[in-house]
Amino acid sequence: MVLVSPAVSIGSDGWLKRLLISKADAGAVSPDEHVRKGLPPTIILQGRADTVTPLSGVQHFCDRMQAEGNRCELNIFDGVGHLFTPVGTPDDGAPKPDPTVQAAAYAKADQFLVSLGYMK
Repeated sequence: MVLVSPAVSIGSDGWLKRLLISKADAGAVSPDEHVRKGLPPTIILQGRADTVTPLSGVQHFCDRMQAEGNRCELNIFDGVGHLFTPVGTPDDGAPKPDPTVQAAAYAKADQFLVSLGYMK
């Protein structure tokens, strides 16, 4: 899996709770609550200043993946928030990625896929 600014730790997310109304418990649908051995190799590309999918939740997910013996690589990019939006620009609307950081992140994803034999 190649995850960019992912919502993987959403059990206490107020937005998700409002979206679900009372159809499901947010914790029951949170990916980090379903980590188990044998999940696919994963790379996460994350801005350190992400206000939409905060780094703490992403780190928690990656730590749980590794604890279960799954391959999970977390790449954190300084100076950007959600979807590589530069710090100082709101990152909760339409993406406004920094092209240099975005290119570096996608290069990391390519390297990861090469290491797995999915790309040459």
